[in-house]
Parts: sequence; C-alpha cells; structure tokens
Amino acid sequence: LRRPYTRLKMLARKRAEGMVSNMLIGLTVMETLVANSVSVDEALRAVGALGGPFCNLMALLLAQKNIKSPEEAIEVVKQHLPDLNNTEVQLFLGDILAEFTSQGSGHLSESIHSLRESLHRTVVENTETRAALVRQRAGLFGVLAVLGLVLTIVLPYMGVAF
Repeated sequence: LRRPYTRLKMLARKRAEGMVSNMLIGLTVMETLVANSVSVDEALRAVGALGGPFCNLMALLLAQKNIKSPEEAIEVVKQHLPDLNNTEVQLFLGDILAEFTSQGSGHLSESIHSLRESLHRTVVENTETRAALVRQRAGLFGVLAVLGLVLTIVLPYMGVAF
C-alpha cells in the first residue's frame, strides 16, 4: 500500500520539476515579447504555442480569460498547478492578474525579469545539488570497488574460500 503512494509522490515531484524548467523557457519568451511592446494576450498566446506544462497552463489561462473574468481564469489555472506551494507561479499569476485588471500597468516586464532570474538561480542550485549527489555516490562506489578487489585478492591466501 505504501509503494504506490511513494510512486505517485515521486511522479508529482517530477511533474513539478518539469513545470519549473518549462516555466523558465516560457518566462524568457514572454519577457522578450512584453519588452518589445507585444500585448499580454499575444505574449500568452505565443507562450502557449510552445508546449509543456507551464506553457499549456498559459494557453489555458488565455482561453479561460476569453470565457470568464480574469479572477476566475486565474483560479482555474491554479487548480491545474502540480504544486500549489510554488511561490514563483503564485507570484507570476498575481502579476498577470494585476496586469489584466489594471489594463496594462507596464510593470509586467520588470516582474517577469526578476522572476525569471530567481527561477534560473533555483534551477542552477537544484542541478548543482543533484551533481554533488552523483559525485558522492560515484566516490562511494569507487571505494567499495577497491575494497572488493582487495578482498578478492587477499582472502584466498588467508584460507578463506567462497
């Protein structure tokens, strides 16, 4: 009973990590478009065309915004988030909502830039953590391999047989 729960938990974590990686790509494209005076709707449409978890959510947001109010559209997107505790996504959705309700305040480009930088640092730190873990495991494997080799050479001469 515990194993399927662990597997589901691992899949949810991988989905959330994939969302963060795709969010970095989507925010880069959106930052470029918004900085070049493209409307937020057009930028969301372009990001939605890229594909991936975050980009698909931006396409969903645009579709819901055309049907419902901006507040309701944001709530629908929040229901589809893999990790509701992801502060970067929550901040981004709050900035998008502010942009929709204030009819273009012009601060979205700055917000996206700082959020993208923060997300980039997070991705780099996570990658460094995984690389350190791989190096640690490789070192441990090397030590155990040498120990096994020494025991294989020495034990037959000590009269111990397998």
